[in-house]
Amino acid sequence: MRSSRKSGGFEDYFQGALGYTKATHPCTNLLYHGAMRAAEFASMHYKNKFQRPRPWQLWPELMPPIPVPGHASFPSGHSTQAHTGAIVLRTVANGVVPSVNDITQRLAQRIARGREVLGVHYSSDSDAGAHLADDVAKAYMGCPTVTRLIAAAQQEWKAFTT
Repeated sequence: MRSSRKSGGFEDYFQGALGYTKATHPCTNLLYHGAMRAAEFASMHYKNKFQRPRPWQLWPELMPPIPVPGHASFPSGHSTQAHTGAIVLRTVANGVVPSVNDITQRLAQRIARGREVLGVHYSSDSDAGAHLADDVAKAYMGCPTVTRLIAAAQQEWKAFTT
């Protein structure tokens, strides 16, 4: 069930698929949101560096049905964030949630693909975002404070299932 709050993001998809909320898994929630900021920062760095025009800018007839971002296309920030979030959630829910790897990977791919269908990204933007997510997640989860938060989040998952 989708939350009644207006999030504007895709966290609800992961929460719904994995069956957690901010109330049931506060450390997981904090960990996820930190990962989103790290992924956002990294993707914006590369968008600024490469300045790739978006598909709709080259082909206005695509007419995206959503408000179009004003920044560059490469890499996809949604793909970077979704894949980073998926990696983090797999790390904390692995061994507790059946098929967590498949669930999170499919959701991340779906989120990235949706941006391509809307005409705001190329598939290479999404692929680059997925690859960048590997580096972002590794760096993020390597931080000592985050490592402690991962341990606390893993305990949440174990406690929630017993």
